[in-house]
Order: sequence, then structure tokens, then C-alpha cells
Amino acid sequence: QSKSIELESVRGTKESLERQLSDIEERHNHDLSSYQDTIQQLENELRGTKWEMARHLREYQDLLNVKMALDIEIAAYRKLLEGEETRFSTFAGSITGPLYPHRQPSVTISSKIQKTKVEAPKLKVQHKFVEEIIEETKVEDEKSEMEEALIAIAEERAASMKEEKEEEAEEKEEGQAEE
Repeated sequence: QSKSIELESVRGTKESLERQLSDIEERHNHDLSSYQDTIQQLENELRGTKWEMARHLREYQDLLNVKMALDIEIAAYRKLLEGEETRFSTFAGSITGPLYPHRQPSVTISSKIQKTKVEAPKLKVQHKFVEEIIEETKVEDEKSEMEEALIAIAEERAASMKEEKEEEAEEKEEGQAEE
């Protein structure tokens, strides 16, 4: 009788353990499927992010190409304006008075010179403005790099000071232990 009772209790324990095992396997399978779903979602997000990054890179490249073309065009216009300024100043300098009594070319030339001189500073101002923005960007980049370097140095210094304090504390403890 005692052996049959013991056998029954062992069978009950076995059934209980088998149920626990099946529950654990079921939870494990559920967790595994949820992790696989998460992995799939992350892979999809990664693909989307890579695609978006490639798109931004293409847009950046297009903008860079446009910028380069505009810089070339600006340089060409600047040369043309400088050439026109020198031509007008040379032409105006050679004309001391009206060549034709019925016309007044000096008035028309001076008005052209005034228009050219008015337009040229605007272009130079715009160019200076762009150069200032570029210079400010460079300065900001340099500042951020310097700040990062200073932060790194401060962190290193703090770590070294912490190590020094720990060493001093250990030396004090050793000195107290010796006493």
C-alpha cells in the first residue's frame, strides 16, 4: 500500500511537471514568435532608414551640384561685372567732354556707370553675406569640435582625480592599518 501511495504521488508529481514543461514550452514558443516579429519589424525599419538615408544622400548630392553650378555662375558674373566696371571707368576717363555737340554721352555714360556701381556692391554684399554664413558655419564647427575636446579632457581629468582620491584613501587606510 505504501509503495502504491508513493507511486501515485510520484505520478502526480510527474504529471504536474509535464504540465509545467508544456506551459514553459508554450510560453517559450510565444516569446520566440514575438521576438521574431520584433526582429522582422526592426529589419523593415532598418531597410526604410537605409532607403531614406540614400534618398537624403541623393538630394544632398543634387543640392551640392546646384551649389557648385551657382558658385561657378556667380564667379562668371563677378568677372563680367568687374570687366564692365573697368571698361566703363576706362571709357569714362577717356571722354573729357561731349564728342558730339547735339548729344551728351557723358550723361548717359555716367548713368550707366552709376547703375553698374550700384549693382556691383549689391552682388558683393550678397557674396559677402554667403561668405559670412560659410565662415560662421566653420567657426561653429570648430567651436563644437573644441567643446567636444574640452569635454573629453574634463572627463579624463575627472577620472584621473577620482583615481588619485581613491589612491589617497587607500594610502590613508593602509597608514591607519599600520598604526
